[in-house]
Amino acid sequence: GMLNLRQIEYQVEFVDLAHKPEGFDRISPLGKVPILEITDEEGTVHSLWEPHAIMEFLDSLRSPGFLLENPLKRAKDSMYIELLNSMGPELWNFIGQPNPENKRAIRADLDKKLALLESRVVGPFFHGSSLTMLDLAAAPFLVTLKLLSSFDQSLNLNGLYKLEQLQSSFLEGGQYGEVFRASTSVDFPDVLRETLERSCKWLFDKPVAEQPPQQQQEEQQEQQPPAGEDVPPGEASS
Repeated sequence: GMLNLRQIEYQVEFVDLAHKPEGFDRISPLGKVPILEITDEEGTVHSLWEPHAIMEFLDSLRSPGFLLENPLKRAKDSMYIELLNSMGPELWNFIGQPNPENKRAIRADLDKKLALLESRVVGPFFHGSSLTMLDLAAAPFLVTLKLLSSFDQSLNLNGLYKLEQLQSSFLEGGQYGEVFRASTSVDFPDVLRETLERSCKWLFDKPVAEQPPQQQQEEQQEQQPPAGEDVPPGEASS
């Protein structure tokens, strides 16, 4: 997104982390994406492999930047950017967690962090009408959250109206939807589904239809003999 916003020419290569290309660990020591490779004036190739470092570097190439000028406000935004960085892995842990009790614990922590972010949004963006670094840091998480909500509806931002509005600005049809779509593989939704079908099969299991509790109770009462009526031999009342 930042490269497109800054109108910086670049070449993109999408990496399947399940099938890493040869030499990938050399440029990404932690085996993560995204990675930015830059060739300096002397022809030396450098790799940046932390999202915030990449964004700050790209932001410095054009003026004015997306970072806030006020040092205190910029420091506060950095705290929330770190918060967002922790929520990405936590989101995947939630979607891939089969244990209901563990899933509830992860969700409680995610909800707490989402509430913190909601309280930070002025609207329509974090600091009002202008896009800032904090918005750009939130965009990948919010877009991924929307994609995953099609597999788990509990991930919809119901009630978090400011975050929902912010999220919509980065989706198709939103103010910056095209900018962020261009930075994502066109087959990403299909790849995401295939990955979830392999590793989280329970997300695709059709729930067994159950009768409403009231209907079950009424049927049980109908099967019981009226009060005072003898129970036929060989049968036991429950």
